[in-house]
Amino acid sequence: MKEKAQKVVAGCHNLPTVPALALEVLRLSRDDEADLRQIAKVIEHDVALSGRLLKVVNSSFYGLQRKVSTISQAVIMLGLASVKTLALGFSLADGISSKTCTGVDLPFFWRRSVYFAVAARKFAERKIPILCEEAFVAGLLADVGTLAMGEAFGEAYRAFCLSPDHMHIGVVEKEREAFGTDHQEVARCMIESWHLPELLTIPVGHHHEAEGCSGGDHMIVDLAGVVFAANLCAETFCGRRSMDSVKLFEEAAEKQVGLDKAALGELVENLGGDAGEVAALLEIELPDSIGYGEIVQQANEQLTRLTLESQRQAQEMEQESRETKSRVHELEEANRLLAQNANCDPLTGVYNRRFLEGFLEREIARAQRFKRPLSILFIDVDHFKRINDTCGHQVGDVVLQQIAQLLKAATREVDCLCRYGGEEFVLSLLETDLLGGKQVAEKVRRLVAAWKFKGGAGDDEMHVTVSIGVATMSPNRSIDKDVLIQMADESAYAAKSEGRNCVCALRKRVTPHSCVSDALS
Repeated sequence: MKEKAQKVVAGCHNLPTVPALALEVLRLSRDDEADLRQIAKVIEHDVALSGRLLKVVNSSFYGLQRKVSTISQAVIMLGLASVKTLALGFSLADGISSKTCTGVDLPFFWRRSVYFAVAARKFAERKIPILCEEAFVAGLLADVGTLAMGEAFGEAYRAFCLSPDHMHIGVVEKEREAFGTDHQEVARCMIESWHLPELLTIPVGHHHEAEGCSGGDHMIVDLAGVVFAANLCAETFCGRRSMDSVKLFEEAAEKQVGLDKAALGELVENLGGDAGEVAALLEIELPDSIGYGEIVQQANEQLTRLTLESQRQAQEMEQESRETKSRVHELEEANRLLAQNANCDPLTGVYNRRFLEGFLEREIARAQRFKRPLSILFIDVDHFKRINDTCGHQVGDVVLQQIAQLLKAATREVDCLCRYGGEEFVLSLLETDLLGGKQVAEKVRRLVAAWKFKGGAGDDEMHVTVSIGVATMSPNRSIDKDVLIQMADESAYAAKSEGRNCVCALRKRVTPHSCVSDALS
């Protein structure tokens, strides 16, 4: 298969090559006697590359504290590894963008490659920080083999990529069957021809098959695992979204990078913004992106639709066999769990913010129709960052779980408790006026303050307090859910300003742009 891949590369005459300047930068980076000043002098000969380096070193992607204005300063601030990355990345970006690739959707190629590279760098920061830039380059180059495949097989490869059942996950096996080789092996041959080190060639050559990467160098194996997880991340953000792709990505992130679902979601939630910034530095246009949470939600909704359709078919066959009846029961249970997962916070088990917004819209409309009061409590855990910093995030998670249980114990079945943010909860109280809301808030405050929290077996007990803001919708006045939540939030902020561990209910919004006053009864 490698011989076929080499023939594909050798037969392509419309593919990018590494420009002489980039090769000189790479050569100098391998020279033990070369220093950064020599590299800076080489780069200064290329006006375009010099401008891009100054642009990236002053961008928020690297987050430097002061602005730099010369190439020498930029090279020193970025470091040798980053200079190699950017010189190679920018040069290849120019080369590829100027080519006509018959069998490949070039905008999609770049979109996926940028997401791939940014995800690889983020994962490397967690697993192998010393190889962040190598991870970035590997992600940027991993799919370059598709360009050679498109050049070699033309419309046949384009039709293969556009087929309805085509997904990047599992694509190498299908490519081998159809073309006798795959883009993973072709990419490895290409970058070997550019004389890049094994630290890049091996991970690129295993970005679909991390399990097959082995050897004495554990850093190469770890980098291959990072690149493998980043490949699945790029598929989740850029491919055809499904719960299967989300599940594979989450499993790979946990196994290869050590990220559980919560940590993974936090790390990649705004991946699109980072990818957009990198794309701008590479002068590549990317379409608008969505957050990881919305991707998971869309996948859940798709799975729900498929489940419901399967359920309908199973119900039609219910009378034919007992096995069909059992299947219907399994589908109903799966549907219930899907709905629960979509509406509940995975850490605390209470409702999430998405559910709260729909709940408040319905209950505010009902309260307005029947002229009944409605109150909400905005509950903010005091000094929660201190708990995370001193005891660790796992202890912080346990504290949030225990607080959620205490709040649930103090909540009626008709009310709604949700986790609104990191350490923030919102409790909606139906048929409850301002006085009643204050009474419930004080009860909750005392309950939490008296509780002895534990971070785990054998850990010392700790005391935690909460600041609570109360807001009430008057039966005689209409109010928007966002305004009601804002008033409760500002009341909680006022409670914190008054010393924390207390309850506060403002009579009106205090923000300068407020157009609502005396909204409380």
